[in-house]
Amino acid sequence: MKQNLYLIRGAPGSGKSTFAKNIVGEAKSADGSFAHFEADMYHLDKNGVYKWEPSNIKKAHNWCFASTVHAIEAKVKNVIVSNTFTKMWELNKYLNLVS
Repeated sequence: MKQNLYLIRGAPGSGKSTFAKNIVGEAKSADGSFAHFEADMYHLDKNGVYKWEPSNIKKAHNWCFASTVHAIEAKVKNVIVSNTFTKMWELNKYLNLVS
């Protein structure tokens, strides 16, 4: 089975999350196998309220990467990650998962 890893990169507020949701919609239509992660998801409480804490930035990115690794290992067909990826090393970390 071929897996797809979509890495969506851009400035804050540029539409990364919206674009990711569109891909999720297409993945659901195709075969239903998808996972979508963003570091911002870490900051949502159990009620879906966004509670950003600057001290949790590293934890949020570690959670996002670990969740992505888990999805790839679980053979999820379409794995979508949308983050700013402002530094190339941030992006390479994900690219190395599929190379």
